[in-house]
Amino acid sequence: MKLKKLQNLLFQVFVLLMAICWITSLILEQFGRSLGNLPVIITGCTFTIYAFLNLAFEFYRIHTCTEEIPATVVSVKSSLQQNSFFRSYKAVYAYQWEGQHFESAAKTRYVTKTKDPGLSPDSNCTVFINPNEPEIFCDKRSLSYDDLILLIVGILLLVTTYSLTGNK
Repeated sequence: MKLKKLQNLLFQVFVLLMAICWITSLILEQFGRSLGNLPVIITGCTFTIYAFLNLAFEFYRIHTCTEEIPATVVSVKSSLQQNSFFRSYKAVYAYQWEGQHFESAAKTRYVTKTKDPGLSPDSNCTVFINPNEPEIFCDKRSLSYDDLILLIVGILLLVTTYSLTGNK
């Protein structure tokens, strides 16, 4: 869990830095000055570092969550995606390991246009837990495409900025 806290802290710092750079750039343009490509570079770095940390955390979860155990879907939280027809679903699971009861929301979000993502309260399913830290679990053992896309976008921002401006 320390990796996740570090990841969130770094993301907040980079987002703050990104916002400061973009706002400063907009203000300086009003006076005929510019920060150049610094806001784009910081945005690319933010996307790349955040996605890399997310992927590292997911790899850790996938490789340590090896114990397959039965679980129950306690509830399903849903929300409508902003400016979209898609609805996001996130399940809360309950499971037991060595006499201890755990109840936690999954990291995985199911995004769909249909109303039923296949998750319903009180349904039985399987989760994968880390036997050494049973509070860490995966409801599916695969990487998120969101993180891969964010990593690619971040790298593309950095590469195109560098290639368009040279090493100025």
